[in-house]
Amino acid sequence: MKKLRYYWPCLLPIPLYFLYYIANVTFLVGIFGCGCLKYREPPNNVNMLGNQFNANDFTLLFWPLVALALVIVSLVVSRKIEDREKKAVYLKRSVIIAVGLSCLCLLATPMWR
Repeated sequence: MKKLRYYWPCLLPIPLYFLYYIANVTFLVGIFGCGCLKYREPPNNVNMLGNQFNANDFTLLFWPLVALALVIVSLVVSRKIEDREKKAVYLKRSVIIAVGLSCLCLLATPMWR
């Protein structure tokens, strides 16, 4: 149980996913707009550029930044571990867990089309 206390930062993407999902549905799409193509008159005339920066782009930036922040937090937490071998194993595991969970959250976040 004592060893698990070092891994709490790696599990932050799980509750953060639900908070981000609610924020994405309620106000992020309203602020940044969706990635939908804009239709103009006549009906076949489509603006292929769409929105230049939209909620999908924000999502694609958000989750890698979360992974980077978790890796930095893991580096800070690893300073408490004195054994070099245990520190290396901890850093490998925490980076894999943080990046893996952030990637899963990115894939699970709905993209607006």
